[in-house]
Amino acid sequence: MNRRAAAGLLCAALSAAACVPVDGGGDLGMRAGLHVDLAEAYLKEGRLPVALAEIEKGLAAAPQNPRAHYVMGLVRRRLGDGDAAARHLQKALALAPHNPRFAAEYATVLCTRGDYGAALGHFARVNADPLNEAPAATLARAGGCRLRAGDMDGAERDFRRALGQAAPPPAVLINLAEIQFQRQKFFQARAFLERYFAAAEVTPQSLLLGVKVERALGDGESAAAYAARLRAAWPRSAEARQLGEL
Repeated sequence: MNRRAAAGLLCAALSAAACVPVDGGGDLGMRAGLHVDLAEAYLKEGRLPVALAEIEKGLAAAPQNPRAHYVMGLVRRRLGDGDAAARHLQKALALAPHNPRFAAEYATVLCTRGDYGAALGHFARVNADPLNEAPAATLARAGGCRLRAGDMDGAERDFRRALGQAAPPPAVLINLAEIQFQRQKFFQARAFLERYFAAAEVTPQSLLLGVKVERALGDGESAAAYAARLRAAWPRSAEARQLGEL
């Protein structure tokens, strides 16, 4: 976002009649909300230092605003500061305990920190919440957390539930393909993998899985084709190196 775009967002935010001020009221609340909006916009562009500067201003003006803590948690997570991310997301959820988006992000951070029980408890509440506007995404995250925790059966249930929702993330398909491969259900693994390739960009991980699945099915030609694509597109990747170990 360039300065002109930021200025445009500033003018729009200050003049929009539908703007909802954060705590503090009046001009202070409006300006705090503007800093939060700008921080979120910069975060989406990957401009983390600028996003951090804006959200710090927003929190300084409105230290009890849940959305400000939520965005700070997202920024801190992207910066690799898991402790600070957890603190701010926990604060956001404490201030707005019925917000499923805040709960899902907090659960995600807890899962990456290895607190699987607490994370899955939050995910369970989010996925039972009729106000959850992104059930496919939160079910997919819950499934990923269960995989990290070693619960393959639970992960598969969550991933399959995600497939029953609108617009499931493509990661659901690759995870289901991997689970079926681990279960030695190779035809099912192939089917999920083919659906993944039709819905998402090819990755080194997906191509390596394709090699493994096709070799398990005895299709050397298809396995060789996947291997050739992997070596051509990502010759120095860890996955390409693994081809020699299969």
